[in-house]
Amino acid sequence: MAKKLSTPAEARSPATVLVVEDEPLLRYALASELDAAGFQVLEAGNTAEAETVLAAGAPVDVLVTDVQMPGPRDGMVLAQMVRAQWPETKVIIASGRPPPQSVSTVADAFYPKPYDLDRVIGYIETLTGGKA
Repeated sequence: MAKKLSTPAEARSPATVLVVEDEPLLRYALASELDAAGFQVLEAGNTAEAETVLAAGAPVDVLVTDVQMPGPRDGMVLAQMVRAQWPETKVIIASGRPPPQSVSTVADAFYPKPYDLDRVIGYIETLTGGKA
């Protein structure tokens, strides 16, 4: 009898999503829904925290970042850095304002806030090939 070489979907590790949002309630809502959908979720309250997570070597499949945050760098700068250093990481930009003109150069998608959680999660599932 031949051994089965494919790995069952249940044995795959879930995709990791890094949520960078300075509004705690929005971050919690998105992170909770992503967790419930089966993703591994990392959280950061600003770009400096996100950079610490990334520098620690955590494999991030998808970055979801707000544009405007406190601190010296915003979400667009973070997205540019991720694109340059980890080009395989998918990037979703969110904002309560209209999208920056350069958003298409650094992001796979833009979503307005407040988040339509079902749409965002559905798109992340698409980006990760359903690896939740």
